[in-house]
Amino acid sequence: MHELERVKIIEAVVQHRLTIVLAAERLQLCERQVSRLVQRYQAAGVAGLVSGKRGRAGNHQLPDGMARRSLATLVTFAAGIIGTGFLTLPVLAISGAYAMGERLTWPVGLARLPLQAKALYGVIAAATAIAAKVPTQADHVISPSSLSPYSSSSRCEPNVRQVRRY
Repeated sequence: MHELERVKIIEAVVQHRLTIVLAAERLQLCERQVSRLVQRYQAAGVAGLVSGKRGRAGNHQLPDGMARRSLATLVTFAAGIIGTGFLTLPVLAISGAYAMGERLTWPVGLARLPLQAKALYGVIAAATAIAAKVPTQADHVISPSSLSPYSSSSRCEPNVRQVRRY
């Protein structure tokens, strides 16, 4: 919402042409915030509606270089996880093929040449190919905003009355 519209709405509340409840709806703020804006407007005029934090860094802003270091750490971690996945793929394929070969009495053992244990190496190749094609959760895109602990819905809900508990 534009600041000029905010000033007009707060002026209307001060002049009793608009209630705090309706102003809260139009500004999409809670009634308590609107009443605070009205108090600041009455005390300092239009300048009272300007945020005291304007022009300053936000409370949740990262120090210089920290975002880059965090990204580097995340990339390193992801590379480690992906590398571990690539290491487990052939191990699982070989162990599964070895178990199948023993059960079906095939000539097994990695000491044998591929021509001596065609079935064993065929199962290893097939299992590796199938495992490489299976989609995983990593195939889904995760947006950085979904990882943020600060959501855009941090304002209080409009028209929600604050109840004091004594």
